[in-house]
Parts: sequence; structure tokens; C-alpha cells
Amino acid sequence: TERFGDGTALPGGAVQLLRAAAHQDDVAVDAKTARVIHGPEVTRAFCLRTGYPRELVDPSSPLDPDAVLDRLRARVVGQDAAIVLLRDLVVALKTAMTDPSRPLGSYLLLGPTGVGKTESALALTEYLFGDAKRLCRFDMSEYAAPGSAARLVGYYGGAEGALTRRVREQPFGVVLFDEVEKADGSVHDLLLQILGEGRLTDGTGRTVSFRNTVVMLTSNLGADTAGRSLGFGEAAALRDVTAHYTGAAAAFFRPELLNRFDHVVPYHPLTAATVTTIARRAIARALEREGLTRRHIPVRYSDDVVARVAALGFDPKYGARPLNRAIEHWIVAPLAKLLAARSDAPPAHIDVAVEGDEITVRGDAPS
Repeated sequence: TERFGDGTALPGGAVQLLRAAAHQDDVAVDAKTARVIHGPEVTRAFCLRTGYPRELVDPSSPLDPDAVLDRLRARVVGQDAAIVLLRDLVVALKTAMTDPSRPLGSYLLLGPTGVGKTESALALTEYLFGDAKRLCRFDMSEYAAPGSAARLVGYYGGAEGALTRRVREQPFGVVLFDEVEKADGSVHDLLLQILGEGRLTDGTGRTVSFRNTVVMLTSNLGADTAGRSLGFGEAAALRDVTAHYTGAAAAFFRPELLNRFDHVVPYHPLTAATVTTIARRAIARALEREGLTRRHIPVRYSDDVVARVAALGFDPKYGARPLNRAIEHWIVAPLAKLLAARSDAPPAHIDVAVEGDEITVRGDAPS
């Protein structure tokens, strides 16, 4: 509890953990009867409470850094420099090398939309806390009005703040501030306190700890002036791209805020190979939906389909985000029409192919 939880809450926090360990198997515990609680039971109870994977918490379980990297890469493609930094955070947490007086980690993610910034936050949340729903996300465009910080921390005698309430209820998670450059200056003042001291005082005077959270901020600063190199990016000089985005951040944010991040991470333009990989994964996910798996209908498609979806779904301005819309339009919608029309005699298999510039979906005769 002292290492991974809030050491200031001892001994109460440790007692609560022991109670959770005693009751986790739904075994009736008589106050007059002693029960032995073993280390593995406590570890299991703590993992259930926090979401941490066992290999991160249990000192007797080794952690393979390469396996962590592979897990993160399974969700984020083409941003190895950023993913390595997130892997390093996991390793530091495993070895108790994080600063206990600050958030577990703080990152400013820079780059155009659709290159994997939010997906990185989701990947880290899913690995560290077992569920992408542990991501606490705030769209900073909604906090652009003067005095918006009060909505995050609450008012004295009024409603609780959206941020402080969420972190108080679930202190283990990732907090994401999306497009932070759009927030009012009063919000930036709150970030100074969170990043520097690992805590925040809400509108009622209560202190909320951020020391069990990872704080991530995204920004599109510089995306509109980055030029044509933000297309597929094969010819882009990565060093110039890095300098461009870090320079844009340095020109916008106050030095005292910028210096409190553990890492300022530029995200690079997507290459053609990266977009194709993302398209392949997105198609595979779409074909795992219940309408197909429940009917046990195999769907066959070639590399030409993947390449065509990648071409249709990539936009230099919006990155890979339009890919899902392209898959819905060209593959999912025709599949749904085919299945609806043949609900009485579903096809034995379905073929997705490219004919000219069009993607076609056809079903074979039922077996």
C-alpha cells in the first residue's frame, strides 16, 4: 500500500486491503475466528483494486520489457520513439524508480491529428490498469472560456469538479487532456499544480492525489504549418519534424509548465507502410463483430483490399482516423446488406475484392 498506493492513508489503506483479500473468494469471515491471509492473496486483491497486472506488482514475477513493448505496439503503429518511452515508464514503476511525490508519469504528445496520440494513451491505460475505460479524458476545447478551471475542481458549496471527482473515485488510471492548447489559462495553472506536486485542491478544500495517475496531454500545435511533409511521410526529415513541433510547443506554453513534463514527445507523420498496417488491423477488428462470428461466416479478402482501404481512408490532414469511416462504408455496410438480404439462407463464405476502383462484397451459395 505504501509503495503503490497512498502512504499517507496508512494504516487504514492497508487494513482495507487485508479485508478485501479476506473476502475476495466470498468466504464468510467470522470476527472471532482467525484466518491466515497469504501474500499471493493480498497481491491478487491489490491487482483487482488497481487493475495493475500481476507482473508489475509481484516482486517475484519477472517483467519482460520486450513483451511490454510488443503489447503497446499491438495498438500503436509507427510511433516507436513514443512507445519506448511508455515502456520505460512501466519498467520504472515495476522497479519502484518513479518519483513518489509526482504523478507516475507526465507526457506532452505533439503532432497532427490521427497519428496515434490518443491511441497511445488508450494502449498504456489498457496495459497498466487492465481496461481502456480507466482513461479519464477531457476535451480541452470545452474548457476554453475564462474561469473554466472551476468546472474541473468544483465550487465552494456547489457541485463537485469533473476532474477531482473522477480522480477521487478512481485514483489509479490515466488522465488525458486532449488539445490542451485550447484550454483557458486558468486550466494551465491547475496543470502546474498537478504536474509539480502530484495533487490538487478542489473547491471544498479537499486534496485529491494524482500520484497514482499518468497525466498525458495532446496538442496539435504546429500541425497547420508543418507543410506537405505530413503526408505519408517517407521523404520527411524526422529531425526537422521533431524540431518543428517542439518549437511550436515552446513558443506557446509557459516555460514553467513545459519544464514540468517528464517528456515532450513529437509524433511523426504516418508512412505508407504504417497506414497499410493500421488498415489491415482495422479490417480484422471489423470482421470480428458479432454479426459474422455468430453466423460462423468466413470473410476472405486480399492485400489489394487492404491497400485500397488504406488509399481511401488516409487523409494528410486527419491522419488515419478516416480509415474507420472507409471500412464502414466500403466493407461493413455492404456486408450488412448482404446478410440482411440472405437471412434465410446465409452464404457459406464472403469474398471482398477490388474491381477497378471499387471494393465489392459477394457471398457464395450456402453449403
